[in-house]
Amino acid sequence: MSDLVSVVITTFNRDEEVIKKAINTVRNQTYKEIEIIIVDDNGEKHPDISKNIEKCISDFKDVVYVKNDKNKGACAARNTGISVAKGQFIAFLDDDDTWEKRKIELQMEKFTEEVGFVYCGMNVIYENTGKEVKWPATEHSDPVISLLKKNYVGNTSCGIVRKCIAEKVNGFDEQLKSGQDQDFWIRLAQVCKFAYVDECLVNYTFLGKGSITKNQRIKLESNLYLYKKYNNIIKSDLGLFILFKMKITKCRLVNFLHR
Repeated sequence: MSDLVSVVITTFNRDEEVIKKAINTVRNQTYKEIEIIIVDDNGEKHPDISKNIEKCISDFKDVVYVKNDKNKGACAARNTGISVAKGQFIAFLDDDDTWEKRKIELQMEKFTEEVGFVYCGMNVIYENTGKEVKWPATEHSDPVISLLKKNYVGNTSCGIVRKCIAEKVNGFDEQLKSGQDQDFWIRLAQVCKFAYVDECLVNYTFLGKGSITKNQRIKLESNLYLYKKYNNIIKSDLGLFILFKMKITKCRLVNFLHR
């Protein structure tokens, strides 16, 4: 019997058609030992949307539905999904992403006793132009240092992790406002071996929403937070130390120019 994979789909401020699409991209997987968990994080902010979602997923008898009474943010919602998951493995799907049909199958084939996390490549679709760019997955000899330099794994929808490993690193950091997936990958890389499927199995639409000023402020806060969190590792690598200083300086400059 195949190992059970719990797919955690977190949602906030999305209509029911988006949720249906996300559910169906999981149900259409060639790998069939799957548990689907919807974590509704609309809370007090969008109660009407929650009602529509509840009505929508009542048609799906194989979906576990968890509703937060208050909006807690994506990281807390994912952690809720981890806590209720019954599977030995957990995959995350952002509600507006889709998967190629063999996504889970191909990743599960890469798990061995030593491997705790498997990622894959992405198809990135730019909303404004419709242009599609393939980001195949790549291997790195020192994943912790490489991930601190750049999130080469991709977004949350790219990974499958053993539940015990996700719990070992205490899930997603709920203090971070940006780069939560990158931070999660870094902590996973500190405790387990990675494997990958180089094919692009996730379809991610880049929306480009939000003002430059707001985005840069969030990035600044996150870079400062990560700098403090991984200070010992960053200071041990001169190139990484310089990169972080440049990132922080750039964000501060953009914030200053847009005051």
